[in-house]
Amino acid sequence: MLLGCGDPPEPVLPVVTPDEAVESAGADVSVVTAAPRGPTNPDMVETPVVKPNASAVVDVRWLGGRKFSTNRGVIAEVLGDLQSRAIVDDRQGETFEYAQATLYVVRDTVYRVNVSFSEPLSPNDALQAIGFPRYDRSFRETHREYRMSFKWGFERFRFLRTNRNSKRVDRVEVWHREPVKAGL
Repeated sequence: MLLGCGDPPEPVLPVVTPDEAVESAGADVSVVTAAPRGPTNPDMVETPVVKPNASAVVDVRWLGGRKFSTNRGVIAEVLGDLQSRAIVDDRQGETFEYAQATLYVVRDTVYRVNVSFSEPLSPNDALQAIGFPRYDRSFRETHREYRMSFKWGFERFRFLRTNRNSKRVDRVEVWHREPVKAGL
């Protein structure tokens, strides 16, 4: 009895150049060549501006982590007129206060967004108003705020209550990344 060990040989595919492929296929074939590749450095590549969620009062989910200079026009269109601009320090960067929200920017990256609401909302309604989905679990509750950490690519959420006994919030602070921890 004869036993064989080993796999059958793999099929060999012949190498065909584009010219040979056109000659063998006839005149009805057109050859499409790939466009030359652009720069691989992400800072050199211009990314298309994607507009934020129109149903959100302020789309913090869209804003967090974005390059401020690249999206300045869309930010102004969505958040309204720039009310004030201040340089805080090297670690905390600059603040840009718009009609709808305040942005905190370090090294051209939006790392924090504060939003005040015209009327008090539940924490879940506040989440939806800033472009996030509902959160089905409970929030961490303190005497003046609700907190949530590390959700949807964001580091910290603070929902500030209208008063100590209220279940409603009137302001939200959302940190995409803390500048010191993120190396910004």
